[in-house]
Amino acid sequence: PTMIEGGGLGSWEPSDIGPVSVHRKNGVVDIVVADEAAATAMTKRALSCVQGTLSEFQAHEQGALSAMMPSNRRYAFDVRKILHHLFDVGSFIETRPDMGRAIVSGLARLEGRAVAVLASDCRHLGGAIDGESATKAAALYELAERWKLPVVSFIDTPGFMVGPDSEADGAPRLMSELFIAGATLTQPIIAIFLRRAYGLGAMAMTGGSFEVPRYAVSWPQGEFGAMGLEGAVQLGFRQELADASDDTARQALFDALLSEMYAKGRATEAASYLEIDAVIQPEETRAA
Repeated sequence: PTMIEGGGLGSWEPSDIGPVSVHRKNGVVDIVVADEAAATAMTKRALSCVQGTLSEFQAHEQGALSAMMPSNRRYAFDVRKILHHLFDVGSFIETRPDMGRAIVSGLARLEGRAVAVLASDCRHLGGAIDGESATKAAALYELAERWKLPVVSFIDTPGFMVGPDSEADGAPRLMSELFIAGATLTQPIIAIFLRRAYGLGAMAMTGGSFEVPRYAVSWPQGEFGAMGLEGAVQLGFRQELADASDDTARQALFDALLSEMYAKGRATEAASYLEIDAVIQPEETRAA
């Protein structure tokens, strides 16, 4: 405060200048805890990720994973529940939870081995990756490279966030930096396609291309394509939809075209073209 006032920039209380409420949202602070004792414990947990594999671990019963994914493709779900259930019990540490909320990032263990974790959160922007989320994901890639950790990425995204606001936030630069971070990553990536895998955003979550992951699998709900299905139908069949006789016929045509595109982009179709390695049941994910 003294330096700020001396510079003629006004008088401020210390708590007004970069409090944790600010820095937890802009990514300066990775993890917020209650007190010094909790900070010490969290530091030990985080640093243990670079100290080797644990010989002892516990795992949840994996059969419950299927119920965590809604059957309706339009419904949202809590990806954090999936992460906590899939990785070793009590091992998932989330980083920067209040920044770039379309992406979940963190550290975890799988059979005692430390990994870096990326995951889409469809409850924020439908999982679309905005500039802040791209910065957060790039930071995770960079941490994985420094700490020599494999990356496990869980994808459910309609792609990058687009529009005037996205451009004003510097999307071209921020999203390009995510691709650069993925391109410079030498650690292996494992890709788990939970549901939607559309456009460049999905590729960015796998290091820049679906060919990058050492192994790529999809849950049965997986969808693949150049862009979200609804938008693709609206754009690609604009004239046909406009020529429909009435709203009822237009909706029926839209639903039919959407169903056709969904069938073409299903995970089993992507696997048949070797775009991914396998389609698995959720409970098989740890073993895969």
